[in-house]
Amino acid sequence: MAWGRTRLAVNVFGTFVVFMSFTALTWMNLIGRWAFGTAAAVIVIVCVGLVIQSKPDMRWWGAPKAVGLFVLYALLMVILWPPGGQGSQDTLFGVAIIIAVTCIGLFLALALSWPELLRAMEHGLRWAIGLSLLFELVVAIFVRHPVAALFTGVSGSGAAAPMLSEANLFSGGPILGATGLELLPLTALFALIVWSIRLGSSSWRLQRPTRRFWLIVWIVLAVITLVLTRSPAAIVGLGVVAVTFGFAIWGRTAGPAGRLPVYLVMTIVVAVGVAAAIVFTPEITAYFEHPFGAPSQASSAPSWPGIWGQLDVLGVVLLAMVFISSLWRAWFRAVDRAQVRPNERMRYQTSALLALLVVILLLVASLTGGLLIAIAGGIWLITFATKSKLDVVITS
Repeated sequence: MAWGRTRLAVNVFGTFVVFMSFTALTWMNLIGRWAFGTAAAVIVIVCVGLVIQSKPDMRWWGAPKAVGLFVLYALLMVILWPPGGQGSQDTLFGVAIIIAVTCIGLFLALALSWPELLRAMEHGLRWAIGLSLLFELVVAIFVRHPVAALFTGVSGSGAAAPMLSEANLFSGGPILGATGLELLPLTALFALIVWSIRLGSSSWRLQRPTRRFWLIVWIVLAVITLVLTRSPAAIVGLGVVAVTFGFAIWGRTAGPAGRLPVYLVMTIVVAVGVAAAIVFTPEITAYFEHPFGAPSQASSAPSWPGIWGQLDVLGVVLLAMVFISSLWRAWFRAVDRAQVRPNERMRYQTSALLALLVVILLLVASLTGGLLIAIAGGIWLITFATKSKLDVVITS
């Protein structure tokens, strides 16, 4: 019974953390960054406590070293060049964000099993999307004018007076929701991935007509939210995720011995995509316009990875290492059947696609700019980079 209560607490708190990861900037705009920082400190302490209590089966020597190097380097950059260059307070706040994001990402990776993580994402994203649409509906019907944040200077857009809502719901958007304009498209894409995977799950609970009906309703709401954000970057992200899903299914069908055509076509598609990103994404070339150790002035907005520090070329290289290693492991986890005993492989699981689709979405979002925000992006990259390395078996 005590073990059951512990798992219930971990799962409920995991859902709360998922919700907060997508709505953090809005809460910061509502209560101010120091009050938010205090609340975040409590969340981090609980995360650490639950990880210790859960006693995860960790192999520290197998931990993702690229993640550790990137986090340490980002901390160094924040200390040497505080975001905004405002002095000790900004240095302290930047360091606190990196530590908090890292601890929360590790909590999700270590304290939750794969099925628990998927359920926490499912329910946390319901709160984020549901409250976003409800808030915009209330503003559109009863307030009928834009709503400004109580605190300024902490918006993801870098605006002097960030807005909580532009009252654009009935005019077709763009809407800000409970996450802010920069993060709402990413939230909707996350929701589409997670809820679609849940819909395709073989769990008997999800075979009930009522359960499947409501999952379809939530998927429709995620699509509506995505449309109302009017985000071109989100459309690109959705397209890349769909192509990645197609390659993963092709890789499963072809089997280990027949994947050469898959890899040849994938190489061509990736090459074209990288070339397009270099040509059409100024954020990429901006990072290479300054020497090692010099702060980037490419953007004043705290879009991730910029908030991790004023990243130079080495920082971008370390970040690329995190993405490449994460995608490598996530790909084979998605296309190969897990083996728990010699000569005994599990059947394919829909949930095995989760890490691949999420990490590719994070990569596209960071390349296209304006879609990925520091807190959510950092949490989820650390979560899946760590969990894909340490937690091998995925069950339905």
